[in-house]
Amino acid sequence: MSKNPRRRQGRVLVLEPKRPAATIAYSMVSVFAVAVCASALLYHTAVWPAQWQFPGGIPSRTTSIVAVVASCLAVLWLAAAIINGRRWHIARAVQRLSEDAYHAGVLPDTRVSRLRPRAGLIPALGWDDRRPWKVPRPPRLRRVTATHNAVGRRPLSIIYLRTFENQPRARTFLQGAWREFGYVYLLRSAASVTPAEYRQFKRSPGSFTGLIRSEEQFAAELARPLPGPSHQRWHVVKNVGPQTVWVRDWYGSYPPRTFLCHGRIWKPSVDMLLDRADLVVLDLSGMMPSNAGTRYEIQRVIDRIPIDRVVFLADRRSDRDYLHTEIGRAWSQMASGSPNSGAGRRVARLAVTDSYRQIQQQQGESTYIYYRLVARRWQSRRLAAELDPERASPHHPSRR
Repeated sequence: MSKNPRRRQGRVLVLEPKRPAATIAYSMVSVFAVAVCASALLYHTAVWPAQWQFPGGIPSRTTSIVAVVASCLAVLWLAAAIINGRRWHIARAVQRLSEDAYHAGVLPDTRVSRLRPRAGLIPALGWDDRRPWKVPRPPRLRRVTATHNAVGRRPLSIIYLRTFENQPRARTFLQGAWREFGYVYLLRSAASVTPAEYRQFKRSPGSFTGLIRSEEQFAAELARPLPGPSHQRWHVVKNVGPQTVWVRDWYGSYPPRTFLCHGRIWKPSVDMLLDRADLVVLDLSGMMPSNAGTRYEIQRVIDRIPIDRVVFLADRRSDRDYLHTEIGRAWSQMASGSPNSGAGRRVARLAVTDSYRQIQQQQGESTYIYYRLVARRWQSRRLAAELDPERASPHHPSRR
């Protein structure tokens, strides 16, 4: 097996432009649109040099239409540049604050802790690489309620872990069917901080309730009563990633529970989330050797959660040999007391989800081709329906 990922492993990370790239791109096309608008307005004036005019001339009505269209595009692109630039500035500001003595740790501490004593008996690890279409279809779906999810079972507690910079996969996960089966718990990144939250944070850092600074505060947030399910078919999910995500839920959904944690309690927060997990979904799409935090999460999941309640995710271009190697490395370092230790053979599920959609865009005589990651709800629906919550730990909080 390869020790380093092939180039295709990281392609998902560049499918959608990041805030810096979007700010620069929108700024450049805005300047171009302003130049076109100015040229159209000045074309029939004495300011425009005669040698620059086209033979036969251009009707004044045509230049007026070009000026109007270019000005509208300039306004739209300038607004997009301002929005992206502001979010880029906020993310950079949060990163700078995380380096201050008072605000240290707003971003996760990705240093890997020393390994705990290894398990005395580590079983062999097999792989379930079935495509989602080979997984049996779930039973008849129904509208979700406070006591029953889309397949009639109790709502699950689904812990979603991923690399923070993988914007496309975070979006498609939320657009999938996971929220039809239970409450999704996930940690927020600095890029998810909204302008309103940042203004509140700047005005009163000590009283900003959006940032969880202690394990006691995190435990209190987890202990809050769960909100009821949403029956809206179309709605948006905010404060999860750098962009607002539009979702469509025909059977209703359970609102995701998100937490923005201080870096010094990030690792204890992961453990507290795993304490209530019926199902752990660990998205390894886009994982690279530099993602020490994701490697830590793999280890903690293997140390804490039975492997039959874990789903590792990948996209169609992921280097699955590399992901097998990373999971296998963590498996070989399994901690003492892990529920996965002992005799026999265990099987890990690595599921490939979502699809790449090729989109062609015509601009003048040129055709531009780009790809967008698209969620496939039937895939996540089959994967989530496989887990029977009655096999979950009898000490799970939802049973109290």
